[in-house]
Amino acid sequence: MRIRRHALSRLTNCVLQAGIDQPYAAIRYNLAETMQWLVHVRRDGGRRVVRECRRVVGYAAERDVFELEDLMVRGQGGEEKSGIMPIL
Repeated sequence: MRIRRHALSRLTNCVLQAGIDQPYAAIRYNLAETMQWLVHVRRDGGRRVVRECRRVVGYAAERDVFELEDLMVRGQGGEEKSGIMPIL
C-alpha cells in the first residue's frame, strides 16, 4: 500500500514543482482521471516481476485519497491474489 501511495504522491509533487497554476485537489483529480492502472515492477534475481497491478478508480477530495482496486498482488513467496482482471 505504501508503494502506490508514494508513487502517486511523487507524481503530484512533480506537477506542483513544474509551477502549473492549479489547486492541489484539481491536480490529484486530473491524475486519477488520466491514469487507469498503477503497476509496480520489482527486480527479483536479475529479472523484472510484476508485483502489484491496481486500477485507479478515482480521487476522493474530501479524504485526499486515491481510490484503487486490486487487480493482482504477488506476495513475497510468489503467490498471487487476484481480483478482477482487465481485458486487454
